[in-house]
Amino acid sequence: MSSKQFFYFLFFLSTLFKGDSCFASHAFGASLTFFSTSSNTYTIEYTLYRDCTGIQAPDSVQIDITDSCAFGARFLFIQKFGIGSALESTCTTDPVTTCNGGTFIGVQKWTYRGTVTLAGSCKYYLSHAESARSNSLTTLQTTNVNVFVYCMINTSVSGNQSPLFVGEPNLYTCIGHTFIIDPQISDADGDSMAMQLINPLTNSGTAVSYYAGYTSAQPLISSPLISLNSTTGILTGKPQQSDVSCYALQVNEYRNGVLISQVERDLTLQARSCNIVPNFLGFNGTPGNYTVTVPPNSQSCFFIPSYDGESYSQTTISQTSTFSGLTFSHAGVGYDTALVCWTPSPSDTLGNPHCFTLRVDDNGCPYTESRVRNFCINVSNVNAIEDPLKAGIKLFPNPAYEMLKVQGEVKEKSFYLITDIQGRVVSIGKFYSDREITIQNIDEGIYSFQLLSNSKQVYFRAIFIKK
Repeated sequence: MSSKQFFYFLFFLSTLFKGDSCFASHAFGASLTFFSTSSNTYTIEYTLYRDCTGIQAPDSVQIDITDSCAFGARFLFIQKFGIGSALESTCTTDPVTTCNGGTFIGVQKWTYRGTVTLAGSCKYYLSHAESARSNSLTTLQTTNVNVFVYCMINTSVSGNQSPLFVGEPNLYTCIGHTFIIDPQISDADGDSMAMQLINPLTNSGTAVSYYAGYTSAQPLISSPLISLNSTTGILTGKPQQSDVSCYALQVNEYRNGVLISQVERDLTLQARSCNIVPNFLGFNGTPGNYTVTVPPNSQSCFFIPSYDGESYSQTTISQTSTFSGLTFSHAGVGYDTALVCWTPSPSDTLGNPHCFTLRVDDNGCPYTESRVRNFCINVSNVNAIEDPLKAGIKLFPNPAYEMLKVQGEVKEKSFYLITDIQGRVVSIGKFYSDREITIQNIDEGIYSFQLLSNSKQVYFRAIFIKK
């Protein structure tokens, strides 16, 4: 064999066994971010979301580097950092995903890190093309194409940290249900950010090719159409049919009006049939009551129940955003119930509304579902007591341990009624002025206390916590 023939033989072998072979379908998505470790040294972080039905995650990835200063193209290899973590939860009775030999779709998150020195005041473009996208995609004309992501670093600004995708990606949505995908984008430097949907790429300058009816802005068939909040990066929509598609979110970072960085996350998004999505009742269990008004200088507590249309499901509530002074706890049993308490000051009347966000998750099979909802509290000196049934009477202490006391004008021949968050009566009896009610035999939890007139009309109610 001549030297020339040998060279072509080696070239053939290299293309045959190259890591980005078109048969290496395993990428559900990827992102590329960075942070500065010194004036011209940066740590590069690449995140790969691996479809476990494909090949294993590579031990290292190649980051290609170009720049605006004509220094010339180069590359570096960055290595795996830590171990892969599973993103999808399944039934507790059958928790095995494809990542562990099971049948439920499994996705792993792998992280790669490396350090690079970038000289001069230039715009550097770092990128990686991972082969190949998951072969489960149904909206692309060409399958087995790369997932290409990049970031831009403007080194004229030293010490910059890129925006980060704090929230793990939502990879699944439910047909006929509104989804809210919040990437929780954060910037440690407090720079301005603007989000946009861009064409998912297969290589530099080459976008994926969607079938008719699908675009980078509308990767799923949705009614209403998918929309993006360019300030928060939150994506909303309501898929109408089963699809597996991809989309790419780019974050543009500005300082004093100058574009100082760009980062991108490319993800797969599946619309499928689901179990029923859990939901919230409003403040104190009133459906649709998501805003209340309270007075300053006194503590106000509210319970917020969750529910699910499937009797076998359990729900869990968590707090995803809050404001200063608000306390949050939850019962954590069956259909979970949240309790929030706040003692506003007079100055809080100037900042209405004061809003917080709760998330409820269920344990449905084969995949869990969740819902996020915003709740708001207004503070007012005028007509501040929204519920007239509380006027002139006070229940204390709260939280209570062994005894409850009522202060204020109590009607003669009254009855008291204590119910739990499920509406079940735990204590009832006659009530007289200045009477103390023993509650030491009641379990810890959240309860409703009511006073009823002799004609069974409720004229006072309040929420209290039994400790």
